[in-house]
Amino acid sequence: QEGKFFTEIGQLAGVSNTDWSWSSLFADFDSDGFKDLFVTNGYKRDYTNMDFVSYAVQEKINETKNNKEIAVIDLIEKMPATEEINYIFKNLDGLHFEKMNDSWD
Repeated sequence: QEGKFFTEIGQLAGVSNTDWSWSSLFADFDSDGFKDLFVTNGYKRDYTNMDFVSYAVQEKINETKNNKEIAVIDLIEKMPATEEINYIFKNLDGLHFEKMNDSWD
């Protein structure tokens, strides 16, 4: 369809590398008329953590040895978090952004 297309411009805009990003909020945080960008990162339970996977498997093996069932929720609560910093970007001109994490504390 003529005139209707989408282009991914994250690298051009300067917002492409933001770790484990989950949500973004556009708002004019500095009241300059341009919508800035706030990006949240990290996740509460890292189910890909291989140390935890080994631990959970060992707990399940011990469960049968000890004849004592371990509740899945107890294992989940011990799962480590992956904490990453959040990012905030100043919109410079409607297309380009500058990371402001240190400046806008």
